[in-house]
Amino acid sequence: AGVTLLTACSNPLENLTGELAEEGVERIVEEAAGDDAEFDINLDGEASLPSSWPDSVPAPPGTLVASFADSESGNATFEADSEDEVLAFVDQLKANGYEVDQELSSGLDAVALDNGEIWVSVGWVPDDDGKVFGTVTYVPSAEAQ
Repeated sequence: AGVTLLTACSNPLENLTGELAEEGVERIVEEAAGDDAEFDINLDGEASLPSSWPDSVPAPPGTLVASFADSESGNATFEADSEDEVLAFVDQLKANGYEVDQELSSGLDAVALDNGEIWVSVGWVPDDDGKVFGTVTYVPSAEAQ
């Protein structure tokens, strides 16, 4: 019974080691990218969006795994429960004034949208269980430069 109890509990040392590793990676990336960079990774799915995330780009669907941003661009990696959540996210972008620029569907689905100021790419891959792993990337629009 004691063995079962030990295997059912999380190991505090492993949790601390994982948190330290995540913080170390975040620090290395932020230092390499410069003073205005923000990076957050959390393999348990509790990452946060950078403070510079544009208001016109909603939070990605599902669980946020990692994010990175500098003063002009950013990226967020997410895991969603279904492709419908991702499509609803794309619809939110459209409702916020973004127009579809390009679409791709070939095992990897992707949609690029532009509102004249910001260009957003949403790419995702569904797994066999219906869950979806994807990214949202934003950069200044070619029209804005």
